[in-house]
Amino acid sequence: MRFRVFYSKVHKVKVNRLITLWVLFLVIGVMPVHAQSVREAVVYALESNPAIEGARAACEVTRYEKKAEFSHYLPELNASFTAGRIYQDNATSRGLNVTRGAAYSGYGEGSIALRQMLFDGL
Repeated sequence: MRFRVFYSKVHKVKVNRLITLWVLFLVIGVMPVHAQSVREAVVYALESNPAIEGARAACEVTRYEKKAEFSHYLPELNASFTAGRIYQDNATSRGLNVTRGAAYSGYGEGSIALRQMLFDGL
């Protein structure tokens, strides 16, 4: 009989512990969980990892360097124009219709140049 009493007390303690654990699991299971999907976790890691940010910046630099190197193969167009007024006292200005042999005259000049690289020199 003594064995049965001990067994029932031990059994009641185990059952009480089991019930307490189940209640805790149920309460914790009802609480909101902030789980992430695999996609969200990967996006978070890609956005917050400094090594990945550095690699992304290096990739961006390489992309711009590639564009800069390719631009040397494109045609280059240069245009310039200069205009002004000058005072002249020389043989050509004396031919003008002036009384003293000197005159102001306007001048203008412009240029347009188109350049295309044909050979890079390898």
